[in-house]
Amino acid sequence: MNDKIISYLTLRKLIGYLGLVLAPLCLIGGLLFAGITQESISAYYNSNMRDIFVGVLTVVGAFLLTYKGYDLKDNIITSIAGTASLGIALFPMASNTALFGVFQLVPAVSTVLHFISTGIFFLSMAYMSYFQFTQNVMKERHNLIYQIGGVSLLSLIVILVIGNQFSIPFFTIIIEAIMLTIFGLIWLIKGKAIYRIEE
Repeated sequence: MNDKIISYLTLRKLIGYLGLVLAPLCLIGGLLFAGITQESISAYYNSNMRDIFVGVLTVVGAFLLTYKGYDLKDNIITSIAGTASLGIALFPMASNTALFGVFQLVPAVSTVLHFISTGIFFLSMAYMSYFQFTQNVMKERHNLIYQIGGVSLLSLIVILVIGNQFSIPFFTIIIEAIMLTIFGLIWLIKGKAIYRIEE
C-alpha cells in the first residue's frame, strides 16, 4: 500500500471519527461543565461548547474540501458537503443569546442559511454513501452497507422535518446524533477502520 492510499484512508478515518465525537462532546461537555442540555446539536453554538461545535465542523469541512474521490462527480459532492459543513458553523441557528457568527447576520437570515447548509450536508452524505461509495461493483455485499447508510440518512432527514412539527422533547438532538453516528460509521468503514472492505 503506497503513501497516497494511506493518506486517503487516514483522511477518511479522521472524517469518520470527527462525525462520531461531535454529538457526545457537545452533550457531555455541556452537561459536565455548564450543567445544560440543548434541544439540538446546533443549539450548542450558544453554549460553552461553541468552540468545539465550530471547530469540529470547520475541520470536517476542510477535510471534505481537500478529499479526492473516485471521479469528478465524487470531488464535486465532497466539495459541496465540505462547503455546507462550513456553512453550518459560520451561520448559527437563532437563539435568544446567540452571537450570529463572524458575519453578524440578522438572526432570521442566519437561521435560514444554517438550515440550508445542514440539509445540503446530510443530503450530500446520503447521495455519496448510496451512489459514490458503491463504485466497487465486485463487492456488492459490502456496497449494501453504504446503500443502507444512504437510505437511512435520507429517511432520518424526512423524519426530522416531520417530527419538528411537533413539540417532542429532545427529538431533534436524538435524530441528529443518530445521523452523525451513521455519517461517522460510513466514513470509518470507507477508511477501513472498521469492517474492512478491500477496494
